[in-house]
Amino acid sequence: MTFPRIRTSVLPLAAGVLLLLASCGSDDDSATGTTATPAPATTASAPATTAGPAVPPPTFAPEDQAFCSAAVRIAAGDAQMQEQLAAAVTQAIQSGQIDPFAQLLASLRTSGIIDGIGEAFDDLEAAAPADQQEDVRAFGDFTTATFDDLEDLNSVEELRAWADGLSSDPDTVAVQESARSVADLVQTRCGITLTN
Repeated sequence: MTFPRIRTSVLPLAAGVLLLLASCGSDDDSATGTTATPAPATTASAPATTAGPAVPPPTFAPEDQAFCSAAVRIAAGDAQMQEQLAAAVTQAIQSGQIDPFAQLLASLRTSGIIDGIGEAFDDLEAAAPADQQEDVRAFGDFTTATFDDLEDLNSVEELRAWADGLSSDPDTVAVQESARSVADLVQTRCGITLTN
């Protein structure tokens, strides 16, 4: 599978982390004692972290239930990993060691979060209208390939090189189109934001 890179103009699922990778890839980390502030995750359906009244789970029309339930799982998985990945990227960049990032990716894999997102994309594709299934598949394949690609990185230098390539890969355009199409459908049918 060809791994498509992503531009920062339309960012699919792991947007916050990918944007952070791009910014960290070009940061000057020679100034010690400074702490990079990661870009916040932007998934609108991320659970609130402040105290307050409990928010009931969303309800969907019966014909949208399977599709929207899969979208909720994708957004929840994304929200669960964003903060951890942002911290691990920052720690790896600042320390010059890939270990914090690699260990977190391994944990996300063994805990089922990464595979769970892939399975949710499979369910989203199965429940999507026939004319949207190819876009959902492309979006899901991109997400899966992103993590496969990140798991293959062996050094901070490779992480930086990967981040530096995010905005220049020609395959990005096709992924953006698919991501935009899926995001619009999910927003319309479910009121959930998967891209920013």
